[in-house]
Amino acid sequence: MAYVAFGKVEDYDEEKILSVIEKLFSLTGIDRNFEPGERILLKPNVLAPRKAEMGITTNPKFVSATVKFLRTLGLEVIVSDSPGGAGTKSMFAMKETGIYDAAVNAGAKVVPIEKFGIKTFKSDGGAKIHISKIIDEVDGIVNLPKLKTHSLTLLTLAVKNCYGLVPGFMKARYHFYYPTPRKFSWLLAEIYERVRDKIRAVILDGIVAMEGNGPSAGDLRKLGLIGISDDCAAIDDALEKMLGLDKPSPVIKELKKRKLVPAYKVLWLNGEETKIHDFAIPSNWKMRLIPSFLGTLANRLIQIYPIVDESLCTGCWECASSCPANAINISSNGLPKFDYKRCIRCLCCHEICPSKAIKLKRTFLTRFV
Repeated sequence: MAYVAFGKVEDYDEEKILSVIEKLFSLTGIDRNFEPGERILLKPNVLAPRKAEMGITTNPKFVSATVKFLRTLGLEVIVSDSPGGAGTKSMFAMKETGIYDAAVNAGAKVVPIEKFGIKTFKSDGGAKIHISKIIDEVDGIVNLPKLKTHSLTLLTLAVKNCYGLVPGFMKARYHFYYPTPRKFSWLLAEIYERVRDKIRAVILDGIVAMEGNGPSAGDLRKLGLIGISDDCAAIDDALEKMLGLDKPSPVIKELKKRKLVPAYKVLWLNGEETKIHDFAIPSNWKMRLIPSFLGTLANRLIQIYPIVDESLCTGCWECASSCPANAINISSNGLPKFDYKRCIRCLCCHEICPSKAIKLKRTFLTRFV
């Protein structure tokens, strides 16, 4: 049986975070999953090179507290992740977010995931799955997700955070190959199955979460939550129930189909059990669930697509460089121009835009879905 445990902390006070993490590990006994001297990859959510106050990445103080805790177990800690955006280098993103300094000052080593190369797996159907060889260079992984919504998968939690083990350019291509919630969730499950035996623990940053149109343009919401588990699927399932979702996300559906959601026990530190009410999901989510058999006419009349708010756009062109379908061109005025015939509605542009200038436009009928 897996264990999932939650504790509360009011803000990003590093000493308080460290104290709660220590108590949660003691409560569950997950600290027994480690041996002194092991080399552990700490894998935060570094979606993009954004400042901590934007709430897009795992908070640097949360990373620092986790590193310090793992060091008390006698572990060698390295920190790495592959950020979103086809051309974004991992070390640049780590430094911009503040994670680099936080990790190094706490006693970890930060390494560029690009230097490790890739290893390729084949699914039962023959699809090639590319994952960084960094997983072969460590004894185990500690997964450090950020609690956020996601326009494609509904939520981005522990299993989705494993997607950062895919090298940068391939992440963009996978969005092109697997553009729907069902197909992308299949891909996430494939990746998770390849790395799950390496994952020793999950430590979730839910102190300030993101609801609405996440994973980067949503609204910040203070939850004061820290979660840990020895199983990614277990904590994801427990969190979805805590958030009061009407139905499981497509990721959890795929994991249950593969029997990857184990039986688990939920524990609360000091009896502080919490239910989270009215957690806002992405505005495009119900549209994502329209069956494909309704045909192209329905898909044209009921859809959400990206547009540019020219008053916010800075002309950085990150949207164009990150588009897996090459559906964004730069117009004569220096602003993005969408080719909607090529656009696959993956919303990577919305996800990666640093100025929140990519908005989601709904057709008239979509408002009634």
